[in-house]
Amino acid sequence: MSTSVRQMIISSFITTTTSVLSSVNTKVELRFHVASADWLPEWVRQRLIRLERNRVTKHGELVVTSSVYRTQHQNLSDAISRLQTMVNEAGSLPSQPSAATVAKIKHL
Repeated sequence: MSTSVRQMIISSFITTTTSVLSSVNTKVELRFHVASADWLPEWVRQRLIRLERNRVTKHGELVVTSSVYRTQHQNLSDAISRLQTMVNEAGSLPSQPSAATVAKIKHL
C-alpha cells in the first residue's frame, strides 16, 4: 500500500485511545469509520464490513486493538499494519478456480 493511502487510513481514524489496565498505558485501540472512507471503492467498504463483521460496531466503526508491545508507539504501528492488512484483503478479489476444481464441481 502506498504512503498516501496509508496516510489516508491514518487520517480517517476517529479516535486512538489507550486502556487503563496498569500503571503503564500501552494498549492502543483504533476506530476506523468505514462508511466515511470515500477513498475506498464501495465494494471494498462492503467487503471489509462483511469480512470483519465481529470487529465493526453498530455505528460502522472498525475497531482494531493492539497490546503486543511494551510501547504505545509500537502498538500503534502494529494496529495500523493490521488495519492495512484488513483493507488489502478486502480489496483483493478471489482467484479464479483451477480447471481441476471446475471439473470437480461439474462432476458433482
